[in-house]
Amino acid sequence: MSCHGSGEEQEHTSDSGESNECDETLGESIETALVAFDDFEDFWTAYPRRENKKKAHTAWARLTKDKKRLAIGVASIMSDLVAKGVTELRFVPLPTTFIHGQRWEDWRDGIPASWCPANGNGKAAAARAEHDAFLRQFAADRGLDYEPGDS
Repeated sequence: MSCHGSGEEQEHTSDSGESNECDETLGESIETALVAFDDFEDFWTAYPRRENKKKAHTAWARLTKDKKRLAIGVASIMSDLVAKGVTELRFVPLPTTFIHGQRWEDWRDGIPASWCPANGNGKAAAARAEHDAFLRQFAADRGLDYEPGDS
């Protein structure tokens, strides 16, 4: 019996408990896909604007592990800012725009000014300080070189 889809003939055993190379290969492929999908699900859950998931997932698959971590961290901050009313959801870029444009880089110097407009009640300044500290800690916890203010 052959293992279809692998491009090579492999021995396929019965359910008697013997080693099954096809199942092992398939299991590793599925596990790899699930890990990648779980990373995307973390981003999708954190990102405040959830539109066009399929395109976002395709773009996500092209990112490095470090870029994915940074994107998830910034997405969390963005969601919090929207939840606190610091910025409106309509001003959040679509997920594919965020991913393709590597928009987390816009946050390298801290929260962009466009995200914390001066509104006279101190909400923006407090959110900026809180999330700058969060971003520093998030990067440090993951061993990433991502300090707000670095160029």
